[in-house]
Amino acid sequence: MKKIAIVILTGLTGLGCLFSLTGCTKELVYGKDHESPPISKNFRQGSQEIFQASKITLQNLGYKIDFEDEEKGYIKTGWTPTEADSHYLELFDRQDYGTFSAYYQLEVRIKPSDAETEVEVTAPSRCIVRHIKSSFRAEKKFLSKLKNQLRGSDLQMSNVGVKDQ
Repeated sequence: MKKIAIVILTGLTGLGCLFSLTGCTKELVYGKDHESPPISKNFRQGSQEIFQASKITLQNLGYKIDFEDEEKGYIKTGWTPTEADSHYLELFDRQDYGTFSAYYQLEVRIKPSDAETEVEVTAPSRCIVRHIKSSFRAEKKFLSKLKNQLRGSDLQMSNVGVKDQ
């Protein structure tokens, strides 16, 4: 009787181990894309000059350019892991920053007009967690570095600020 109980218990333990190992390898949840509102800045330069400067700026910031269309004024980077301050979750009415398994990319749209050219940048994300939001730090950093890239060699400084000549 003891032998039968040991054999049954050993068999059940083996089956339990087998099921526990195979149950964890199935993909049950997939990440979803989350849109982010754009931020924009106007520049005096033309759209072709801004397009080239945007590519250089993205590459200098370490982004890989995945897709570009100069005619439409559109650049999209590859997926990059989120940083501790680039995205957050709104949890209990506060912004919860941290590292969680998420990725984001930058999308740049260049919109020419009569007087100035508008550069719009957004950082959509892909994550399993819902309601992830951009802190706009990556977007603002890109626009700041783009402004530096487009700055002319001759500038005028005063107590009010800096003007390009």
